[in-house]
Amino acid sequence: MTGARGQRSSLFQVVEIEVSIRCNLKCDYCPQSYEWFRSPEHKMETEQFVKIVSELKQLEFAGRLSFHMYNEPLLRKDLSHLVRIARESLPLVWMVLYTNGDALTDDRYSELIGAGIDRFLVTRHRGAALPRRPFQEQRFPGDFMLSNRAGLMGAVECEGTTSNLPCYAPTEMLMIRHHGAVVLCHEDAADQSIMGHVDSQTLEEIWFSREFISYRSALESGQRGSAAGICAECNNRLHPLPDTAI
Repeated sequence: MTGARGQRSSLFQVVEIEVSIRCNLKCDYCPQSYEWFRSPEHKMETEQFVKIVSELKQLEFAGRLSFHMYNEPLLRKDLSHLVRIARESLPLVWMVLYTNGDALTDDRYSELIGAGIDRFLVTRHRGAALPRRPFQEQRFPGDFMLSNRAGLMGAVECEGTTSNLPCYAPTEMLMIRHHGAVVLCHEDAADQSIMGHVDSQTLEEIWFSREFISYRSALESGQRGSAAGICAECNNRLHPLPDTAI
């Protein structure tokens, strides 16, 4: 199988599925700090998750798969069940769990390793380190670059201009919100640039839509102002070159 449009290289390399909306923290550089964002608990339906995984299998996806966007995945009690579903259908994916680690007990760690997680990337926003574990990497404040979430977090600044800086995040990453909407990138917390919905379209249809292709082309050329509206306000500097979204 050669992938959509006959070009495996044209497909996404990273898939992030926001399996729920909740987080236990309210970091001031995250949309979770806004009350309007912290809606009542909403989990992605298991059937919807299975549909996504099934389509990824058909596309022979073998990149990175994660379970977050603005949520804390460990708050979902059946997370290991979802991980196991993904591992059985996608044996070659690199499954990385991004978490703040507050709920990452030894038992939960072992359970998720057994289900198929390859790596835990723990961002310790409050600074306290977790016990060292074989497949766990920890980051602390100062280790990661912040962004203004496409202008939503206006107080978060970064050095240098980004108005003409290329961005390859939408070229390499498929971002699926907890309600099934596919958004342009991980900076779109307010769902301002929805590319499609997994309930009514296939992942292939969404990814190769004329609108999505147009946005990617503009962003790869550094034309943030002529891409989606959120891009003109975005100061993210993490993805200016190919293969930086991994």
